[in-house]
Amino acid sequence: MSPTGRCRKRHSLTLLDKIRIIDKIERNPEENKVAIAKRLNYPPTTVYTVWAQKDEIQVKALQSGHISAKTKRLRAGSFDDLDKTLYEWFR
Repeated sequence: MSPTGRCRKRHSLTLLDKIRIIDKIERNPEENKVAIAKRLNYPPTTVYTVWAQKDEIQVKALQSGHISAKTKRLRAGSFDDLDKTLYEWFR
């Protein structure tokens, strides 16, 4: 809990926000991640977590084909092969 007795409200970052964090870190490798977190107004642990999962985030972003500003999670379906086949059939 915070000193005032209130907990910080949790919110999920969108996939676009995560890509932006990764981009800022890659463009400024000499800058401290804590400084980047303060500049972007995110907790440092969030920036560290996004950076630790950057490969997985980038792969999911590439697999999706597009990045929506509302997308927060990319989950594969139970029948991924069937989904891909149906998608090709609809096109």
